[in-house]
Amino acid sequence: MLINVENISLDSKLYFHTPTAQAKELYLYPLCVGSYRYLPGYTLERKDYPGYSIMLVLSGQCHITCEEAQADAGPGQVALVSGYKPHAYYTEKGLSACWIHFDGVMAERFYNAIREKKGNVITLAETSNCEKLIKTIYDIYENSRRINEATISKYLTEILTSLLSEEVFESEPAKKIYESIRYMNTHFDQPLTVEMLSSAACLSPYYYIRLFKRVTGSSPHDYLLNLRITHAKYYLKTTEKPVKEIVYLCGFTTESSFCNTFRKRVGSSPTGYRGGSY
Repeated sequence: MLINVENISLDSKLYFHTPTAQAKELYLYPLCVGSYRYLPGYTLERKDYPGYSIMLVLSGQCHITCEEAQADAGPGQVALVSGYKPHAYYTEKGLSACWIHFDGVMAERFYNAIREKKGNVITLAETSNCEKLIKTIYDIYENSRRINEATISKYLTEILTSLLSEEVFESEPAKKIYESIRYMNTHFDQPLTVEMLSSAACLSPYYYIRLFKRVTGSSPHDYLLNLRITHAKYYLKTTEKPVKEIVYLCGFTTESSFCNTFRKRVGSSPTGYRGGSY
């Protein structure tokens, strides 16, 4: 449908989608998709509007406020906004954008993970497939093609996963965190301390811990313990190695510390986990 809204060009288009019960239970699904040409001075402010928005900026610039954070989005960038939080858009000189307003069972988790790691505006890499997928979804509605909700959900998942994993524009310190994680993954069985890891990354221990948590969502200590416990679970379920041997294979210094940590994180003793249906 064509749009007749102040400060939005009359050639702008909007298409609504009513999700099925199955889509609401299983998928990510669009609520509406659009291609708008916003005129200079356009502004929108909402306190609550169900769903989440992905806006691909094609030309111009948009100033966005979401959850009290502010950012500018320009060509080659995607803005991700929660309608459930107070938010606002404003363009001073005009803006062309293709957008998808969506929701679904994993929508909030994707939004929170992307916002925590990347913020509300993400710069796309030259190799990114996001722009193509966003335009593909819009094209389905514009050309009245058959709506396959499972396929649309797949496209939305790919878009959000790509936004979450985009690493091309990571800062140098953040890249060092990824290098540190790779090192932990292959040396988890050795004595590792925050001081050692931060020194290898050429970061102060305080900054290393803070940056590590921003990148991974957990502290270096928790990440390492989870890594060791994951390997311990593998040994317990796939080998006959005694617990005492697994303790040292997984980087623990004593059997008691291993058993206590295992019980806290798994909810069972190592021997109980080995013999149970976990």
